Amino acid sequence: PNPSSPSAGFSASAATGRPWENSLGMTFLPVPDHRILMGRHEVRIRDMEPFRVQDRSFRPAYRPPRRRLGTLTADGGSVQEVPETGNPGFETTPDHPAYGVFPNEAQYFCAWLTLKEQAEGRLKPHQSYRLPTLAEWRAAAGDVSGNTGNLAGPEARNESWPTGREVSPMADAFPRSAPVGSFPPNALGFHDMVGNVSEITVPDDAVALDDTPYFTRLVRVGGSWADVPAAEYHEERGKSPRTGTQRVDAGFRCVLDLGAEGE
Repeated sequence: PNPSSPSAGFSASAATGRPWENSLGMTFLPVPDHRILMGRHEVRIRDMEPFRVQDRSFRPAYRPPRRRLGTLTADGGSVQEVPETGNPGFETTPDHPAYGVFPNEAQYFCAWLTLKEQAEGRLKPHQSYRLPTLAEWRAAAGDVSGNTGNLAGPEARNESWPTGREVSPMADAFPRSAPVGSFPPNALGFHDMVGNVSEITVPDDAVALDDTPYFTRLVRVGGSWADVPAAEYHEERGKSPRTGTQRVDAGFRCVLDLGAEGE
């Protein structure tokens, strides 16, 4: 197979230290001191769609026919059952971050994309997509204390905003999620490391959890459009069920693991 020509400024093949664009138009950047490339932005709705088209053909047990989306309401919040293509309660476009994604669905997306691009000759056998570890995410995020992003400002306070919930005095143009890359990148070139949607990461000790699949021991980081600025990473630890309520303010970012072999 002959992969299509790379976009200007991107390497023709995935390699350490070089920006790269994959078959879905997702762009990846190097992370200092880690043998990975990390997604420049959060996984978009458009990126998930080819996977979900194939996924729907056999409807795996982890994803029920209807999704339970946790949404904000004036009395604090509610859960609504909606079709799997249901509206999250606000307008989105294909370039908005994917939302309401189960942690294992994110993993299956990474596995599907790995097999797809290995078959196309874009990836080498030892290269694979996966979720980032907490340490990798921190390395890409850097110091987030001074970063600005799509967080909850005055624009978020509409009729569905919970009574008494705090907002920041800093306003932006997006009451809810924004198309990826709408805010300036950080020093390493990554967009939305703070705000927009919170992101699934894997605990750094996950490899030792032999009796528990690591997608049930995740850490959500970065905060979202429903959060106010803070000096830390907005880490939210705990188990995440395979099924159940999916959050409209939660998404994920992929990394490309370049493996231990030479380039």
